[in-house]
Amino acid sequence: IKDVAERTSFDSDEAGRINGESVSMAEFMVYSIDVKNGYEAQYGNSIWTQETTDANGNEDTFENVAKESTFEQIRFVWALLKEGEKREMTDEEKKVMNSTAKDYYKTLTKAGISTDIVKLSDIKRVYKENYLAQKVYYNLTGVNANGLTEASTKNSSSESAESTTESGTESNTQLSSE
Repeated sequence: IKDVAERTSFDSDEAGRINGESVSMAEFMVYSIDVKNGYEAQYGNSIWTQETTDANGNEDTFENVAKESTFEQIRFVWALLKEGEKREMTDEEKKVMNSTAKDYYKTLTKAGISTDIVKLSDIKRVYKENYLAQKVYYNLTGVNANGLTEASTKNSSSESAESTTESGTESNTQLSSE
C-alpha cells in the first residue's frame, strides 16, 4: 500500500482505487461509518489526530490507519464477491437484505453522512456485496459473519444481512488526496 504522500487525485466521486478498480465516495463512506464507530468505541471520540503504529510498525494518525482499514474491508469483500457473484440470492434473502438496507439508510444523517452522496441504491449494493461475500466466507470456513459455526447456526431461522468483514493480505490500494 502506497504512503499517503504518494497518493494521486481521482474524480470527485472516487475515493480511491483497489487493484485498478474505482471505489466510489458513497461506498467508501458506507464502510467508513463502521470503521469509525469501531475505533471510537474502542478508543474514544478524540483519537483521530493521535499517533499510532500501523501493521508495518510505521507511525501514523488513527485517521489514516482507519482509511487504510476501510479500504482493506472493501478489498476483502470484493475478493470474496468474485466468487459470490456466481451465487443467487433467494427471494427471502433479498427481502431481508432490502429491509435492513432501508433501515440503515434512515440512520445515515445521525452518522453525519450526506444522503446527497450516499443513496439508498448505494446501501443496497453494498449490502448485497457483503451478503454474497459472507456466504462465500461461510462456505470456505464454516464460520458465519458472527463467528458462529454451522452447528451453532442450525437453530437460526435466517442469516443476517448485516455487513461484517475481515482484513486479508496486502493489496494495491490508493486513497484520494481530497
